[in-house]
Amino acid sequence: MNAMEANKLWTGSNRHHWRKFKNAVMQIITCVCALLVIAPLGLVFYHLIKSGLGSVNWAFFTQLPKPVGEPGGGVGIGILLPVELLS
Repeated sequence: MNAMEANKLWTGSNRHHWRKFKNAVMQIITCVCALLVIAPLGLVFYHLIKSGLGSVNWAFFTQLPKPVGEPGGGVGIGILLPVELLS
């Protein structure tokens, strides 16, 4: 096969089908990678909801954090400061 015949193989319809095939393969690989990243995040979120939903109450959002080792405390300052910085 000479160069002219090889060049004719990759013109028009053949090139279009090859590009569509490569596009489909890359989209499948991208979707699989996205699922591989999202699945562990979903499992962590499920575990947090299942295990920690009972400890989330109004005091958790309004109280300041307590020192290490003391029970209780909250995330009030973590919510208040970003709101203050943005306003």
